[in-house]
Amino acid sequence: MILFFYGENIYNSQKKLLVLKERFLKTDSEGMNLKELEGAELTFSDFVKELETMPFLGGKRLVIVRNLLLENKDHSLLEKILVQLEKVPESVVLVFFEKGVPDKRSKLFKVLKKIAQTEEFFLPEPWQVNKWIEEEVAKRGGKINSLAVDKLAVFVGNNLWQLSNEIDKLIAYAGGKEIKSEDVELLVKAKVDKNIFRLTDAFGKKDRKLALQILHEFIDLGLKPEYLLAMLGGHLRNLIQVKESSQNGLYPVQIQALTKLHPYVVKKCLEQSRAFTLEQLIRIYEELAGLDEKLKLGKVPSRTALELILALV
Repeated sequence: MILFFYGENIYNSQKKLLVLKERFLKTDSEGMNLKELEGAELTFSDFVKELETMPFLGGKRLVIVRNLLLENKDHSLLEKILVQLEKVPESVVLVFFEKGVPDKRSKLFKVLKKIAQTEEFFLPEPWQVNKWIEEEVAKRGGKINSLAVDKLAVFVGNNLWQLSNEIDKLIAYAGGKEIKSEDVELLVKAKVDKNIFRLTDAFGKKDRKLALQILHEFIDLGLKPEYLLAMLGGHLRNLIQVKESSQNGLYPVQIQALTKLHPYVVKKCLEQSRAFTLEQLIRIYEELAGLDEKLKLGKVPSRTALELILALV
């Protein structure tokens, strides 16, 4: 039997692999018939040896090959393994596990998709993250209110490993009480820093003093101007999409479906976009894009770039 697990949702794929290993070890508590191989260092002789080794005390062997397609660039090895797949004995359960999405154009990938029991693990869509958080908090015996769920989803996104860790921290901090929005603010480091909303608010209010303060906070966090420009540019794109959709008469739920943005982001963008005309948002975005290009070409020093961002306020 050959199994093939891959995909961007590494949290779920590794859980699936762990369940498979645990089930196998119930009949092989010493792990005598379990072998894990790192694909980056794999040789053909080692691969063949593990397939041809007879199971200890009968039964079956579980052979796991990790990240062969993602990390091993020896094409001759991959060609040999391709041929060897036709000779996998009945006594072996062979698992190919990829920590991500390998090149789907490769011969080995195409053959595995055809002959193996294959599962691709997809990251959840933004609208699915909230439900995942609620279910995980409940499984772990915690309670969380809806605003805290929204904030956690926006801060971390669909990085399920980080979400899982943050949920554990929040449950421990809450000590049996309901997790609140303030708890998320206090404990969770945002993937998309919440200050980007404050910075856009400052733009809308023409508050240069507040904008300068927030820019310094970004610098204190160690953010480079390039990253800040990319983050602000991404948020402005969201604002433009939401503003235009709103002007076309769409409701928040329809905007969310059209833009694929998280409901909390749509809500915040609707609030912030009221301070701008669509033309103003487009102008600011174009100026940011021009500034970003100059920065990348070395035409503008980092410090000057920050001052020019302020000039947009």
